Amino acid sequence: MQSQTPPHVAGEYYLSGVMETASGFKLNEDSTFEFFFSQGALDRFGKGTYKITGNTIIFNSHPAPGQDFELVKSSRQPGNKTTIRIADPNKNILSYVYSRVKAGKEIKEGFADSHGDAVYEISKPDTVELMFEFCPEKIAVFPVADKTHNYFEFRFNPWLFEYFFNNFTLEIADGELHGAHPLMQEKKFVYTKQAG
Repeated sequence: MQSQTPPHVAGEYYLSGVMETASGFKLNEDSTFEFFFSQGALDRFGKGTYKITGNTIIFNSHPAPGQDFELVKSSRQPGNKTTIRIADPNKNILSYVYSRVKAGKEIKEGFADSHGDAVYEISKPDTVELMFEFCPEKIAVFPVADKTHNYFEFRFNPWLFEYFFNNFTLEIADGELHGAHPLMQEKKFVYTKQAG
């Protein structure tokens, strides 16, 4: 059974004073919440439960179901190069995948091209790391089981744009929430409660 939130806290709170960015929290009376973030073409979201301790609100989500990328297949291809391929029908986001390939102490890294490919002059990789540029807080790490493989194909998992909260806190004061933002580096923000 969900605990009930004091009715004066439930409501929609929107980020104030940040140019070209829309973000906020919807706090429901059943202690669940929804989060959104929109900046340019980027949209992120999150959801979960919250609890209030004194003047502090604590946000938590269920744990992430896994990494943002899934290894679809790997194989040995002719040559000494290693290819990382990102397969997705939305070609507009492929070049925003950053990959790092490690072979012992040797490291090669960079962004995929517009086709989702990153090719590196490195052989016998032992680890592949992937990060989507718009979700930099999440890095997917894939140890390579067969060191003879040099072709790795990945796809995005459906929760790529979801933000998972883990004891994120904001302070409640005078119809506003004060504190950090889960996706922006500055330390202090204000979220203003909407009338309604």
